[in-house]
Amino acid sequence: MNHSEAKESQAVERYTLDEMWQEERDAFEEHYFDCRVCSEGVRDSARMMAAGRRVARETVTTTNVVRMPLRWKAWIPAAAAAVLLMVNGILMMMRPVAPVVVSNPAPVMQLAEFSDAIPTGASRGGTPITLPAGKPLALPVDLAPEFSSYEILLRNSAGRAIESLTVSAEQAKNQRDQITLLPGSLPAGSYVLVIEGVKDGNRTKITTQPLTVR
Repeated sequence: MNHSEAKESQAVERYTLDEMWQEERDAFEEHYFDCRVCSEGVRDSARMMAAGRRVARETVTTTNVVRMPLRWKAWIPAAAAAVLLMVNGILMMMRPVAPVVVSNPAPVMQLAEFSDAIPTGASRGGTPITLPAGKPLALPVDLAPEFSSYEILLRNSAGRAIESLTVSAEQAKNQRDQITLLPGSLPAGSYVLVIEGVKDGNRTKITTQPLTVR
């Protein structure tokens, strides 16, 4: 799948809403790992859906509680999907080419020693880490500049990549990068963080880190 096909088929929106056949999903995932526009679109959609779930869970306390009629509730999922498609379309048209770096997100759960759990050696993996649900995940990670760039993927228990982030060698050089994944909340479940090095168009898996959200 190329970018024109992804745009014409509204692949970003359908991928986020889980409306793709498995064969089409595999083709789109191969494409968006190398397409900055589509990968940012998937991240934006995931953030908006996470934010929508948080808003839906919030309870408004008033002195007189007005219950929503059942027929109104039936329209909420369709309305939320329509708003998601509209907002994501606007973001796709307005998004600049350069990536947007969000610094010091709040509130964020800091894993201060996460770099110790993610070694740069290709033969070693981190021990499982358990995290509380309802918090964004900020990972300070040390990356040695051995590759031209790094691809950081978060996969769910089904093996599907739900978040990806590209870090250049210049960003990784002699500094600790704080990598924020899904700045909404991660649902309870099992995940795997995968770090790959990219050089001359080839990918090399550096390490994996299992995560459990409860």
